[in-house]
Amino acid sequence: MGLFTGLRLRFTVALLLPLALLLGAFLPYLAHERGLLLRDGLASRVNGLGGLAAEAASGALEAGDARRLQALVVRIAADPEVVFALVRDGRGGILARGVPQGFDDARIRRALTGDAISTFPLFSDARRLGELVVLADRSAIEVRVERYRRKLWLGAALLLLGLSGALLMLLQFGLLRPLRHLGEGVARLRRGEDGGPVPVLARDELGHLSQAFNAVAADLLRERRELRGARLSLEDELRRARVVERRMELAASAFAHAGAGIMITDARGIIVDVNQALCAATGYRANELVGRSPRLLRSGRHADGFYTAMWSGLTAHGRWSGEIWNRHKDGELIPFLLSISAVADERGGAGHYVALYSSIRAQKAQQRQLERVAHFDPLTELPNRVLLADRLQQVLRTTDTIARLGGDEFVAVLIDLEPEDDGSLMLGRLLECVARPLWLDGLELRVSASIGVSFYPQDEEVDAERLLRQADQAMYRSKLAGKNRFSVYEPGRDRALRGRIEDLGRVRQALDAGEFELFYQPKVNLRSGAVIGYEALLRWHHPEQGLLHPEEFLPLVEGSELDLELGEWVLGAVLAQLGAWSGSRLERPISLNLSAHQLRHAGFLEMLRRRLAQAPGVDPGRLGLEIVSAGGGGELTRVTRVMEACRSLGIALALDDFGAGYSSLSSLKQLPVGLIKVDRTFVSQMLDDSENLAIVEGVLALAAAFQRATLAEGVETVEHGRVLLQLGCELAQGYGIARPMPAEAIGGWLGHWRQPARWHGVQAVERERLPTLYAQIDHRSWARMLDQYVRGRRTAPPSVESRHCRVGRWLEDGPPQGSLDREALAGIRALHQEVHRLSVELLTLHTHDQQHEAVSRIGELQEMNERLCALLGSLTGGGEASAGG
Repeated sequence: MGLFTGLRLRFTVALLLPLALLLGAFLPYLAHERGLLLRDGLASRVNGLGGLAAEAASGALEAGDARRLQALVVRIAADPEVVFALVRDGRGGILARGVPQGFDDARIRRALTGDAISTFPLFSDARRLGELVVLADRSAIEVRVERYRRKLWLGAALLLLGLSGALLMLLQFGLLRPLRHLGEGVARLRRGEDGGPVPVLARDELGHLSQAFNAVAADLLRERRELRGARLSLEDELRRARVVERRMELAASAFAHAGAGIMITDARGIIVDVNQALCAATGYRANELVGRSPRLLRSGRHADGFYTAMWSGLTAHGRWSGEIWNRHKDGELIPFLLSISAVADERGGAGHYVALYSSIRAQKAQQRQLERVAHFDPLTELPNRVLLADRLQQVLRTTDTIARLGGDEFVAVLIDLEPEDDGSLMLGRLLECVARPLWLDGLELRVSASIGVSFYPQDEEVDAERLLRQADQAMYRSKLAGKNRFSVYEPGRDRALRGRIEDLGRVRQALDAGEFELFYQPKVNLRSGAVIGYEALLRWHHPEQGLLHPEEFLPLVEGSELDLELGEWVLGAVLAQLGAWSGSRLERPISLNLSAHQLRHAGFLEMLRRRLAQAPGVDPGRLGLEIVSAGGGGELTRVTRVMEACRSLGIALALDDFGAGYSSLSSLKQLPVGLIKVDRTFVSQMLDDSENLAIVEGVLALAAAFQRATLAEGVETVEHGRVLLQLGCELAQGYGIARPMPAEAIGGWLGHWRQPARWHGVQAVERERLPTLYAQIDHRSWARMLDQYVRGRRTAPPSVESRHCRVGRWLEDGPPQGSLDREALAGIRALHQEVHRLSVELLTLHTHDQQHEAVSRIGELQEMNERLCALLGSLTGGGEASAGG
């Protein structure tokens, strides 16, 4: 509601209007009286001023002093309440004047006729000389009167406004707010809302009215809630009644029109109602069934226990379902799917039973047909794969069985074989029987069979399906072997195949998970100590088994598609590392190993070119490929073409592990390799076995004959490097130089690598002096074997006959001519005899259970043997030999 509407407006007008009328009548009177008072005051001041000035003007006029008279008039006119002043003579002529600018004679004459003129006569000795005329300025008086009048009206307005505000506040809190609360309460009550009682703000009449309203409102709301609850209850009852009615109508309709047969019995099992579908399914009319027991429909196929279990289920759970056979009125047995439910009465017991019958006669017939089709071959009517597997699994038969799997595949189950019988005779007869000629329309037809055989039982548990798969695998081996034969399944081969498949899957998982890493093994020049390159070696960070070397997993993927993928990954990693080291102090050529399978693959060259194109900053001349084996015949020709293409790209090629496996002179002659790597097996053992030393020397000689550089793998000690230098091999790698290491460790190793001092100045041994080198190495190996035997680390002792060792034979053959004088030769011979004499003593002590003394003297033999080897070493030009190895 607005501020000045309704009761507020009426109360405000009624109280303030008389006051406003009173002020309107009294204020003009006050303003008038104020004006009179101001005008009287002005007249008094002008008269006083004029009286004083008249005396002075009379004197000046009498003296005829016009100047003084004029000055006097001007001073009078200068008063702020005077408009002008002048002096006239008796005839009215103006003698002196003090008027504002712009006052001409006409205006002066008009002003002299107004009521603001004050005239003062001028006398001299009772003689009238003239008069002083002064015009008072009443405009200021009027302005002051008007200002006073406005102040009066403004004060009256403020008074009325203040009184209005006070009156409104009084009305608001004393009358209107209680009335508003009552109005809001009435509105809520009309809308049916319960907003609580209205506030009682005072104990006056309005307060009593509010209390009375609250009591009436509470009664009305309570009655309204009671009415609403009663209405909701009534609506709920009506709704439930309608639902029950609809359900009854629906149930009656479903009962009458259901496709399945429905039977309703009472608690005793007497039929009280059936629908038309049940009558059609059983052949009985409704009046023939109602009042009878369902036993009327019994087929006789079920034992009494079947019905006992049915009623037990109904009693315990209130429902039962299953298949049942009933008898049609004409005697035919019909299968039904029966579902019975108990309907509780008002006491919670079973008041009725409702049985739902669904005929499954068509399904049963179809099931029998499907079982026939599923278990028997339609062409031969023999058992098929399914029935065969069932008979194998369940051992349902005690005689032999033959079944057709489909197409031209048959299975024969032969049982009761003797343990020593492998079925060969029976299988042979089967092959002969199948191979017999068949005459059809005058044509002779011949067929043959391929038979696969699996046996049961086996070392591990197998089911029927697995037996069939095993026989199937063996049959395909017979086909591959030329047909018209039988093959027996071998469980060991199958386990190996399954194991390899699992291993391949694990390696692929490792490749996808980034578990592989390249380690790098430096290659050095033994003579100069310079690092000439690195070989990239694959490592597998296995989550459970730790760091695995290539020989532990590469055989698993050899020849597979995964072998190619792994090789491409290694190539990409090597090219990336070459790019990372480019221009740094670590930069050296890097070689990687290639299997023959990778090299022979049709897409190898395309993959290599693509990978090189993806690494534009890498010089192909820094990449090396090491080929293990190239095969022979046509394979060697194909590999040669591929290697020629690699060499045209600038890639360095090497033949790896030469001397081991299937290395051949054909490979050495035909393959365009620039480097031959001597297999580590021979190099690492050449200090212990002169035959390995001879192989190493032979490979070096072959490489020299074919003008190929050589690099020895397997350098495990400083002495290995020294002997290789004596054999003329300057390039090497091995644990004695550096173990394979991650890329980030190469920089640290390069900073600490120094050529061993024992390699300084070692020269290659002349060919005619090589037997001396062999003798030296062989005798050191002999002494080591004797040491192992004496300490119990070897089961058989080496021969201690001096003439049987290589040094003895060397002495018998005679050293190279001019290598030493007769006296030196005698010294070597005597020392050699002393070494063998001491070895005989040690063996004697060991034989007589004096092993402790034998062990204590073994150092004496080693020291003596080293002196002998040092003398032999001096003959080869290699100086003193070490005792290492």
